[in-house]
Amino acid sequence: MYNFVITETLIVEPQNKKQLIAIKAVLRALNVSFRKEGESSINPSPSGDAWFSDPKNIQIVEEGVAKAKTGPCVILDDALKKELFGE
Repeated sequence: MYNFVITETLIVEPQNKKQLIAIKAVLRALNVSFRKEGESSINPSPSGDAWFSDPKNIQIVEEGVAKAKTGPCVILDDALKKELFGE
């Protein structure tokens, strides 16, 4: 199976708020990233994975990185993998 990243910008012009809400709902359901005109993309994923387009998900990642730098961390090395999973 091949994964191709297709990049094309569409300009959508809803006529009212109801249409705007519906369009956003469809895009989310299809896992299509979108942003308002003038907003910069925060998606750091080289493949353009839409999961990274959600600011809430980016916040989760940033909090995890901060905890890893300041708090206790467990490094899952080969020995710990074997101990936990028996592999």
